[in-house]
Amino acid sequence: GGQRQYVAGLAVYYAKGNQEGRSDKGVILNGIYYGKDLVLEAGLRGNVANPGAAFGPSQYVAVTFGSDERRAVIVRAERAKETYQVLTTGTEKVDFMSHSIGVQWRERMTRDGLLILGLGYYKNPSYARTSIDVGWRWSFR
Repeated sequence: GGQRQYVAGLAVYYAKGNQEGRSDKGVILNGIYYGKDLVLEAGLRGNVANPGAAFGPSQYVAVTFGSDERRAVIVRAERAKETYQVLTTGTEKVDFMSHSIGVQWRERMTRDGLLILGLGYYKNPSYARTSIDVGWRWSFR
């Protein structure tokens, strides 16, 4: 029969900000299921931002159809409680929800080259943005 694979991940991180007293630290827990031409991934992140030790959890889910050997389509959605956003007025927005969704198309163009095209959408109470991504991945095989 077909081979199935389950993977669980645990990661910790720390990031120091450009301004004194600004930092982020947290933990990520995720699970991945690898099937034939299908990958399912879901994860949780717990982030603590300073100053103020503000807690901002997030959750995401992603589905990959196909594989990088020929063609893949990836759909990803995330919901997060964000801790800080510095506004153009110099003020900060604290403790707010955001949502994002993205779709990415990966197409094998050569033995070592992969074309990547993506669309993304992000929204929080202050603004929304749409993005277009174009990239090329070169594999050293």
